[in-house]
Formats: sequence, structure tokens, C-alpha cells
Amino acid sequence: MINWALFGSYLLSIILMIGIPIVLGFLVARAFKASWWIMLVGVGTFVIFQLAWTGLQALFTNGTLPMPPTSWPTVVQLGLLSLLAVVLENGIRWGGFVLLRKNAEPFGSSLALGVGHGGAESIAYCILGIIIPLSPVFLYNAAKELANGATTSAVQQMLGQISQFWAQPFYVGIIPGFQQVVSFSLQILLSILVWKSLVNRNFLWFLLVIVYHTAFYLMSTYLGQLGLPSYVSIGVLFLFFVMNVYLIYRFVADETESEEDEDEEGEQEGDEDNDEVDEEGEDSGDDEDDEAGIAGDEDEEDPAGDESAAERDSES
Repeated sequence: MINWALFGSYLLSIILMIGIPIVLGFLVARAFKASWWIMLVGVGTFVIFQLAWTGLQALFTNGTLPMPPTSWPTVVQLGLLSLLAVVLENGIRWGGFVLLRKNAEPFGSSLALGVGHGGAESIAYCILGIIIPLSPVFLYNAAKELANGATTSAVQQMLGQISQFWAQPFYVGIIPGFQQVVSFSLQILLSILVWKSLVNRNFLWFLLVIVYHTAFYLMSTYLGQLGLPSYVSIGVLFLFFVMNVYLIYRFVADETESEEDEDEEGEQEGDEDNDEVDEEGEDSGDDEDDEAGIAGDEDEEDPAGDESAAERDSES
């Protein structure tokens, strides 16, 4: 028996995780005139980070790299692993901005790279974490499995797991979508901060990235291991989401105002230059008219010309 409310909540998560990055990508490209190439670089930074982090995890698992001692508190172990992941991810993000060179100078490039990085993460998690794992629940056919030689006990076990899945509360399906929306907003904010560290050549911005990102990872993972009710983790994530959105809004507003001020200053300087050119033209024209008038007066009052005319009259 399908729980349609649960099905709808999962469907809503899928729409959010895929739709928001795509819609926001078009909005950023249009409003800030950001190139899609920059977003592709953001996708590339996410892919490179995932490959590098998967390789590091394999080295930890096979013992090549030592794990933090189990005698250490759990929060310390998670903190060290979170710090390593944060430094690796944002270092690769920093490399993406360096690769863009002059294309990374406009503020819109920070939003575009963040949308590409966070959007790739959201869509990948949607496919690998929801669509593929849940596809057997929707596509499982017991009769077909029995016809293909599956045992009755295996089929009954699978049907029992499907029944347990549909017995979950309806709101369970929206949780992964909400988590990825929070993570998506975080990736955009981190891209802005990394961009500011490069443009302003101030390492403190990058240090803020490390601290803030590590705190997010640590809180989201550590609270889940404490066995607390789900609404506690959701509440903490919601606080991060509100902070992320507010900071993004402030950075966008400040950068937009500064760009408008620069445009106004440029227009004022251009008007002043035009005024100076007009004044110079008027002054030169007045000087020429004055010189011409003086020359005309001299011709009219020339005594030599009057004397020569009188001499000609007397000779005649």
C-alpha cells in the first residue's frame, strides 16, 4: 500500500534538489551576466573534491593514513576530519577562481561558481541518495522475481522492507530536500567568501571560510550521532540556513551598491570632462572673435591709410 503523502514529500525533495540549482543558475546568469563557463568550473571543483575526498577516505580505511585515536572524544575526531574536508574542498574552490583569472573579478562570478558547485552537489545527492536507492521500492515486482527464480523467503523479506518504508511518517521525505537546500545556500556563501579573499587579497576571509564551514560540518554530523530527536538537527540546520541567506543578501546588496556608485562616479567624471572640453572650445572661440574684432578696429582707425588717400587727392 503506497503512502501517497510520503511519496509526495520525496517528490517535493527531488523537485527542490534539482529545480532550485537550475532556476537559480538562469537567474544568476541573467541578472549578473555571469558566464555558464564559470558555473561549469564550479561543477568541476565539486567533482574534483569528491574524487579527492573518496581517495582520502580509502587511504584512511586501508590504514595508509592514520585515523584519529579512538580514545579521543568523538567531537575531536569529527572536528579533525571535518577540518580536513573543509580545507580540501575550499582549497579546490580557490583553485577554480585562480583558473578563471580575469573572469573571476566581477562579483557575479562568485555566485556563478557557488551555484555550479552547490548545484552539482545537490543534483548528485538527489540521484545517488534518493532516486537510485528508492527505485526498487517503486519498481519491485514480486511475481517477476519469483518467475526469475528468487526464493519465496527473499521475496517476502523484500516486501516486508517495502512495507516498513511506506510506514514512515510523511515528513521524512522532505528532510533530505531541506538538508540539501541548506547545503546549497552554504556553498554559495562560501564561494562569495573565497572570492572576497582573492579580490581583496585578505587571508582573513579564507580563514572565516574554514571556521564557518567546519562548524557547519561538525554540528550537522555530531548532532546526528547523539541520538537526539530529528527536530533538533532540523532546527540547527534552519539557523544555518537563515544565516546563510541573510549574509548572501547583504553581500549582494553591498556589491550592487558599490558597483552603482562606481558607475555614477564614472558618469560624473565623463560629464566633467565634457564640460571642460566645451568651456575650452567656448574660450578659444571668444579669443578668436576678440582678435578678429581688434584687427578690424585697427584697419578702420589706421592713420597711414587716411594720409595716403589725402596725398592722392592733392596730387590729382
